[in-house]
Amino acid sequence: MLIQFVVEGTPAPQGSKRHVGNGRLVESSKALRPWRQAVTARAIEEMRGKSAMGGPLELTCVFTFTRPSAHFGKNGLKASAPLHKTTAPDTDKLTRAICDALADAGVYRNDAQVARIVASKIYGTAARAFISIDEIAS
Repeated sequence: MLIQFVVEGTPAPQGSKRHVGNGRLVESSKALRPWRQAVTARAIEEMRGKSAMGGPLELTCVFTFTRPSAHFGKNGLKASAPLHKTTAPDTDKLTRAICDALADAGVYRNDAQVARIVASKIYGTAARAFISIDEIAS
């Protein structure tokens, strides 16, 4: 079973935590909660009437970020403007947020089922994430 969808908005990372006292840790990114909620909601829409995936899974994510103004000159996009984003947030932290959101949505029972991940960060005209999850043939 293949599930594919796009989530509009700026992808947010998960993983960095900060200590707030009494042994409590909280997520550093304030953008994480609304981002994970958006991903979970879209995944639930795609899962309507489907049961959780079983077995090993492959997750593909393409995280698109809007270009900074430095990528543009007076005649539009500079020839030197890169396609791939090589600055924060980290790809693994972006992917971790997706894995947890898909588990929350019931796409699979446990994110440990994700045996293969293909992820990339690119620049584009709008911030969004393309997410695809499929069972790996045994």
